[in-house]
Amino acid sequence: MHRYDPASKVVIESLMRGTPVSTTVFDGAADLMQGGDCTLGRVLDDPGGALAAATTQWADPETRCIYEPNGSCAETLSMARHVQRLESISTELRI
Repeated sequence: MHRYDPASKVVIESLMRGTPVSTTVFDGAADLMQGGDCTLGRVLDDPGGALAAATTQWADPETRCIYEPNGSCAETLSMARHVQRLESISTELRI
């Protein structure tokens, strides 16, 4: 079975709003959370029971408090920054 989503919009929108997110390595949006400026959530290797358990943990207010919104995700994931990065890549490729 092929499991991959190029970039789940709901994950990106949640991160921009400061909502903690649980997703898997099969979601392209996970790249934004791993090693990036936006670390508001968890990236799991397996979408099985671990995803349900991680999502359930977000219902606990004490767990959510660990991941306080700091506004960096909204700026990091904005459409303006996305376009700027695409333009930069496009310029680099024009040799």
